Amino acid sequence: MTTLLIPLDRSAASQAALPVAEWLARGLRADVVLLSIGELAETSTQAAEGDAEKARVFESAMPHFKGLTVRCRSETAEGPAAAILRTVDEEHIDLVVMSTHGKAGTTQVAREEIADEVIDAGVVPVTVVRYQNEA
Repeated sequence: MTTLLIPLDRSAASQAALPVAEWLARGLRADVVLLSIGELAETSTQAAEGDAEKARVFESAMPHFKGLTVRCRSETAEGPAAAILRTVDEEHIDLVVMSTHGKAGTTQVAREEIADEVIDAGVVPVTVVRYQNEA
């Protein structure tokens, strides 16, 4: 059994990985784990907003994986790479499919560093989809 992990957030960049992940999942007849990583909420209002945002992220991704086994997982972690690597271990992931940016900038650099950390850990193959912002 093959299982793919797709880390997601609300950005267009993370959504760019979905078509590639879908193609791989269908071709490999793989199960899919969608991962949303959030920050620890300080108030119940923040927690509710975070839960609603995660639900929207998962809902927007689900149409790509119709007919496949999909699990949605939310993590609150000290860092996104750590959450991804913990999920890889706990869910017995065979391949991570994630996006990164093709241009420099604060959030783009952060996303690139997350991908680098996951790749450098060397625990599982990583397919990186480069997001090219048209703006």
